[in-house]
Amino acid sequence: MSAEAKAMILIQAYNDGLAGVRAGNPDVHLSLGRDPSVSEEHVLRVEYPSPTKDPAGRDVQCAAEHQDWTAGRAIVFQIKPTHPVKLSLSFTDRNRVAYTAGRELKGGVWQLVRIPFDEIRPNPFFQPPDAKTGAPLDVSEVKGIAFAPHDLTSGVLAIGKFVVSKESLRNPVSSASPNLKAMRALSELTFLSDQLGAEFSLLLRDEVLVALRVQKGIGSSLFQPRVFFLKTEI
Repeated sequence: MSAEAKAMILIQAYNDGLAGVRAGNPDVHLSLGRDPSVSEEHVLRVEYPSPTKDPAGRDVQCAAEHQDWTAGRAIVFQIKPTHPVKLSLSFTDRNRVAYTAGRELKGGVWQLVRIPFDEIRPNPFFQPPDAKTGAPLDVSEVKGIAFAPHDLTSGVLAIGKFVVSKESLRNPVSSASPNLKAMRALSELTFLSDQLGAEFSLLLRDEVLVALRVQKGIGSSLFQPRVFFLKTEI
């Protein structure tokens, strides 16, 4: 087993086509394709309509190929929306408590999303009748995940495989491959980009991320172009 495979738990990679993916609304169209610019693996294409009166009218559910996530730290996936949109991701843990988290996404570009378990909170708007509310998060049995766009128009999402990462960004394991370390750093930089509103360029050396350059800041002198060297052990 490769270092990358050991460092993650597969949730859904569309290896059985759309058998593990469904949408309750027939106006949400699902299909599979590939995008060589990001990966040779399957990519899920979701064409969704404008919002309906049904709050779950644009939800997409993905069955989990592996349901025990206790060794993991975060849900990770790549996504490309046609326009800027907020995406919510949710799942129900072993205690039947519904958890959710959201991310603001850029339009027209692939981006790596990392949602740590310690940032996921119980859904304040809905809980199953049999939910053991108040119990701590228990990801030893998660049957699947769901996601939905939150905007005022129709659109298209392209989504790569969903995995649970076992790695901590602050404490990478020495056995991980350079590619995997670069991906971990990239997910952290994507988060910083979202928070700072800055554009980054990445410096790769033999496929290892060693530095980044702030190309454009947010109009403040604090964010003038400069190079920051990563503290991540590479």
